[in-house]
Amino acid sequence: MAVKHLLLFFFLGFVFLFVSVQDIEACHRYYVGIYKTNTNNFHGYRYKDNNTGSDTYDILAHPDAVSSWGTRATGVNEDGVVVGAYEDSNGVFHGFKWDGSNYTNIDFSGANYTKAVDINNNGVIVGFYEDSSGDIHGFKKDGSTWTTIDYDENAVMTLVAGISDDGFIVGNYQDSSGDVHGFYEDGSSYNSFDYDANSLETKGRGNNYDIVGEYKDSNGSVHGYEYNGSSFSSIDYPNAIMTVATHNNEDGAICGFYRDSNNVEHGFIFENSSYSNFDFPGTGIILTRIRDISNWIY
Repeated sequence: MAVKHLLLFFFLGFVFLFVSVQDIEACHRYYVGIYKTNTNNFHGYRYKDNNTGSDTYDILAHPDAVSSWGTRATGVNEDGVVVGAYEDSNGVFHGFKWDGSNYTNIDFSGANYTKAVDINNNGVIVGFYEDSSGDIHGFKKDGSTWTTIDYDENAVMTLVAGISDDGFIVGNYQDSSGDVHGFYEDGSSYNSFDYDANSLETKGRGNNYDIVGEYKDSNGSVHGYEYNGSSFSSIDYPNAIMTVATHNNEDGAICGFYRDSNNVEHGFIFENSSYSNFDFPGTGIILTRIRDISNWIY
């Protein structure tokens, strides 16, 4: 429950506190991701975190998806619109958008495959595709307008991982030497960044230059990271043997997944300097990952 405004009135030495009924509102937010069952099938989900009542969830299953790879949800906005990818019976990957009722395919024209990764609150979708020559490019889809995104002319691969409401784009690119770097595009220029580690992969959108992802240290261990445009902070779920940060929101929450000492993967949310665990509800579930988290919606 969230109180937006408090009004104080002083009268004859007494203080009266008025809180308008409409200022006390139920709020909710969405998580999306995947879970895996003990039959080794993957499923996408949208989970609605309600602060004043029971949580609810939807299981995503594109009608053309094969059950083994499933329908994988990777991005969600405040309207609960989900994007992701699925594999069809011919082994071809397609991006999709799900509005809570209907699926719409997201396929870059002439591409071998397309994967949609993120959607912002303006409905702009980003992801990546493989062209007919086998080269991988990022894309942005704003309404009916598609834009190809390449870090520069020397990049042999560009993957777009996230977009903020103001159009701040983050992702990864591979240079001609085969090295992978993170990048962000702030509306005027592309900027590369690297962690002091063996490898880095950008996962989440940037809000005011706040970017999250994963890196591998010199011992081969995988950690999450948060990058503010000038410095890095590691994100490690307590006692985990692996942590991956996948997205962040404007409320300051970071989501992702971790692997425990039994090699079981769980989702997590890190906010207010505290970690919370998330496992998709049900029986026979052997893996849960959170891929995106929306802001609280009032």
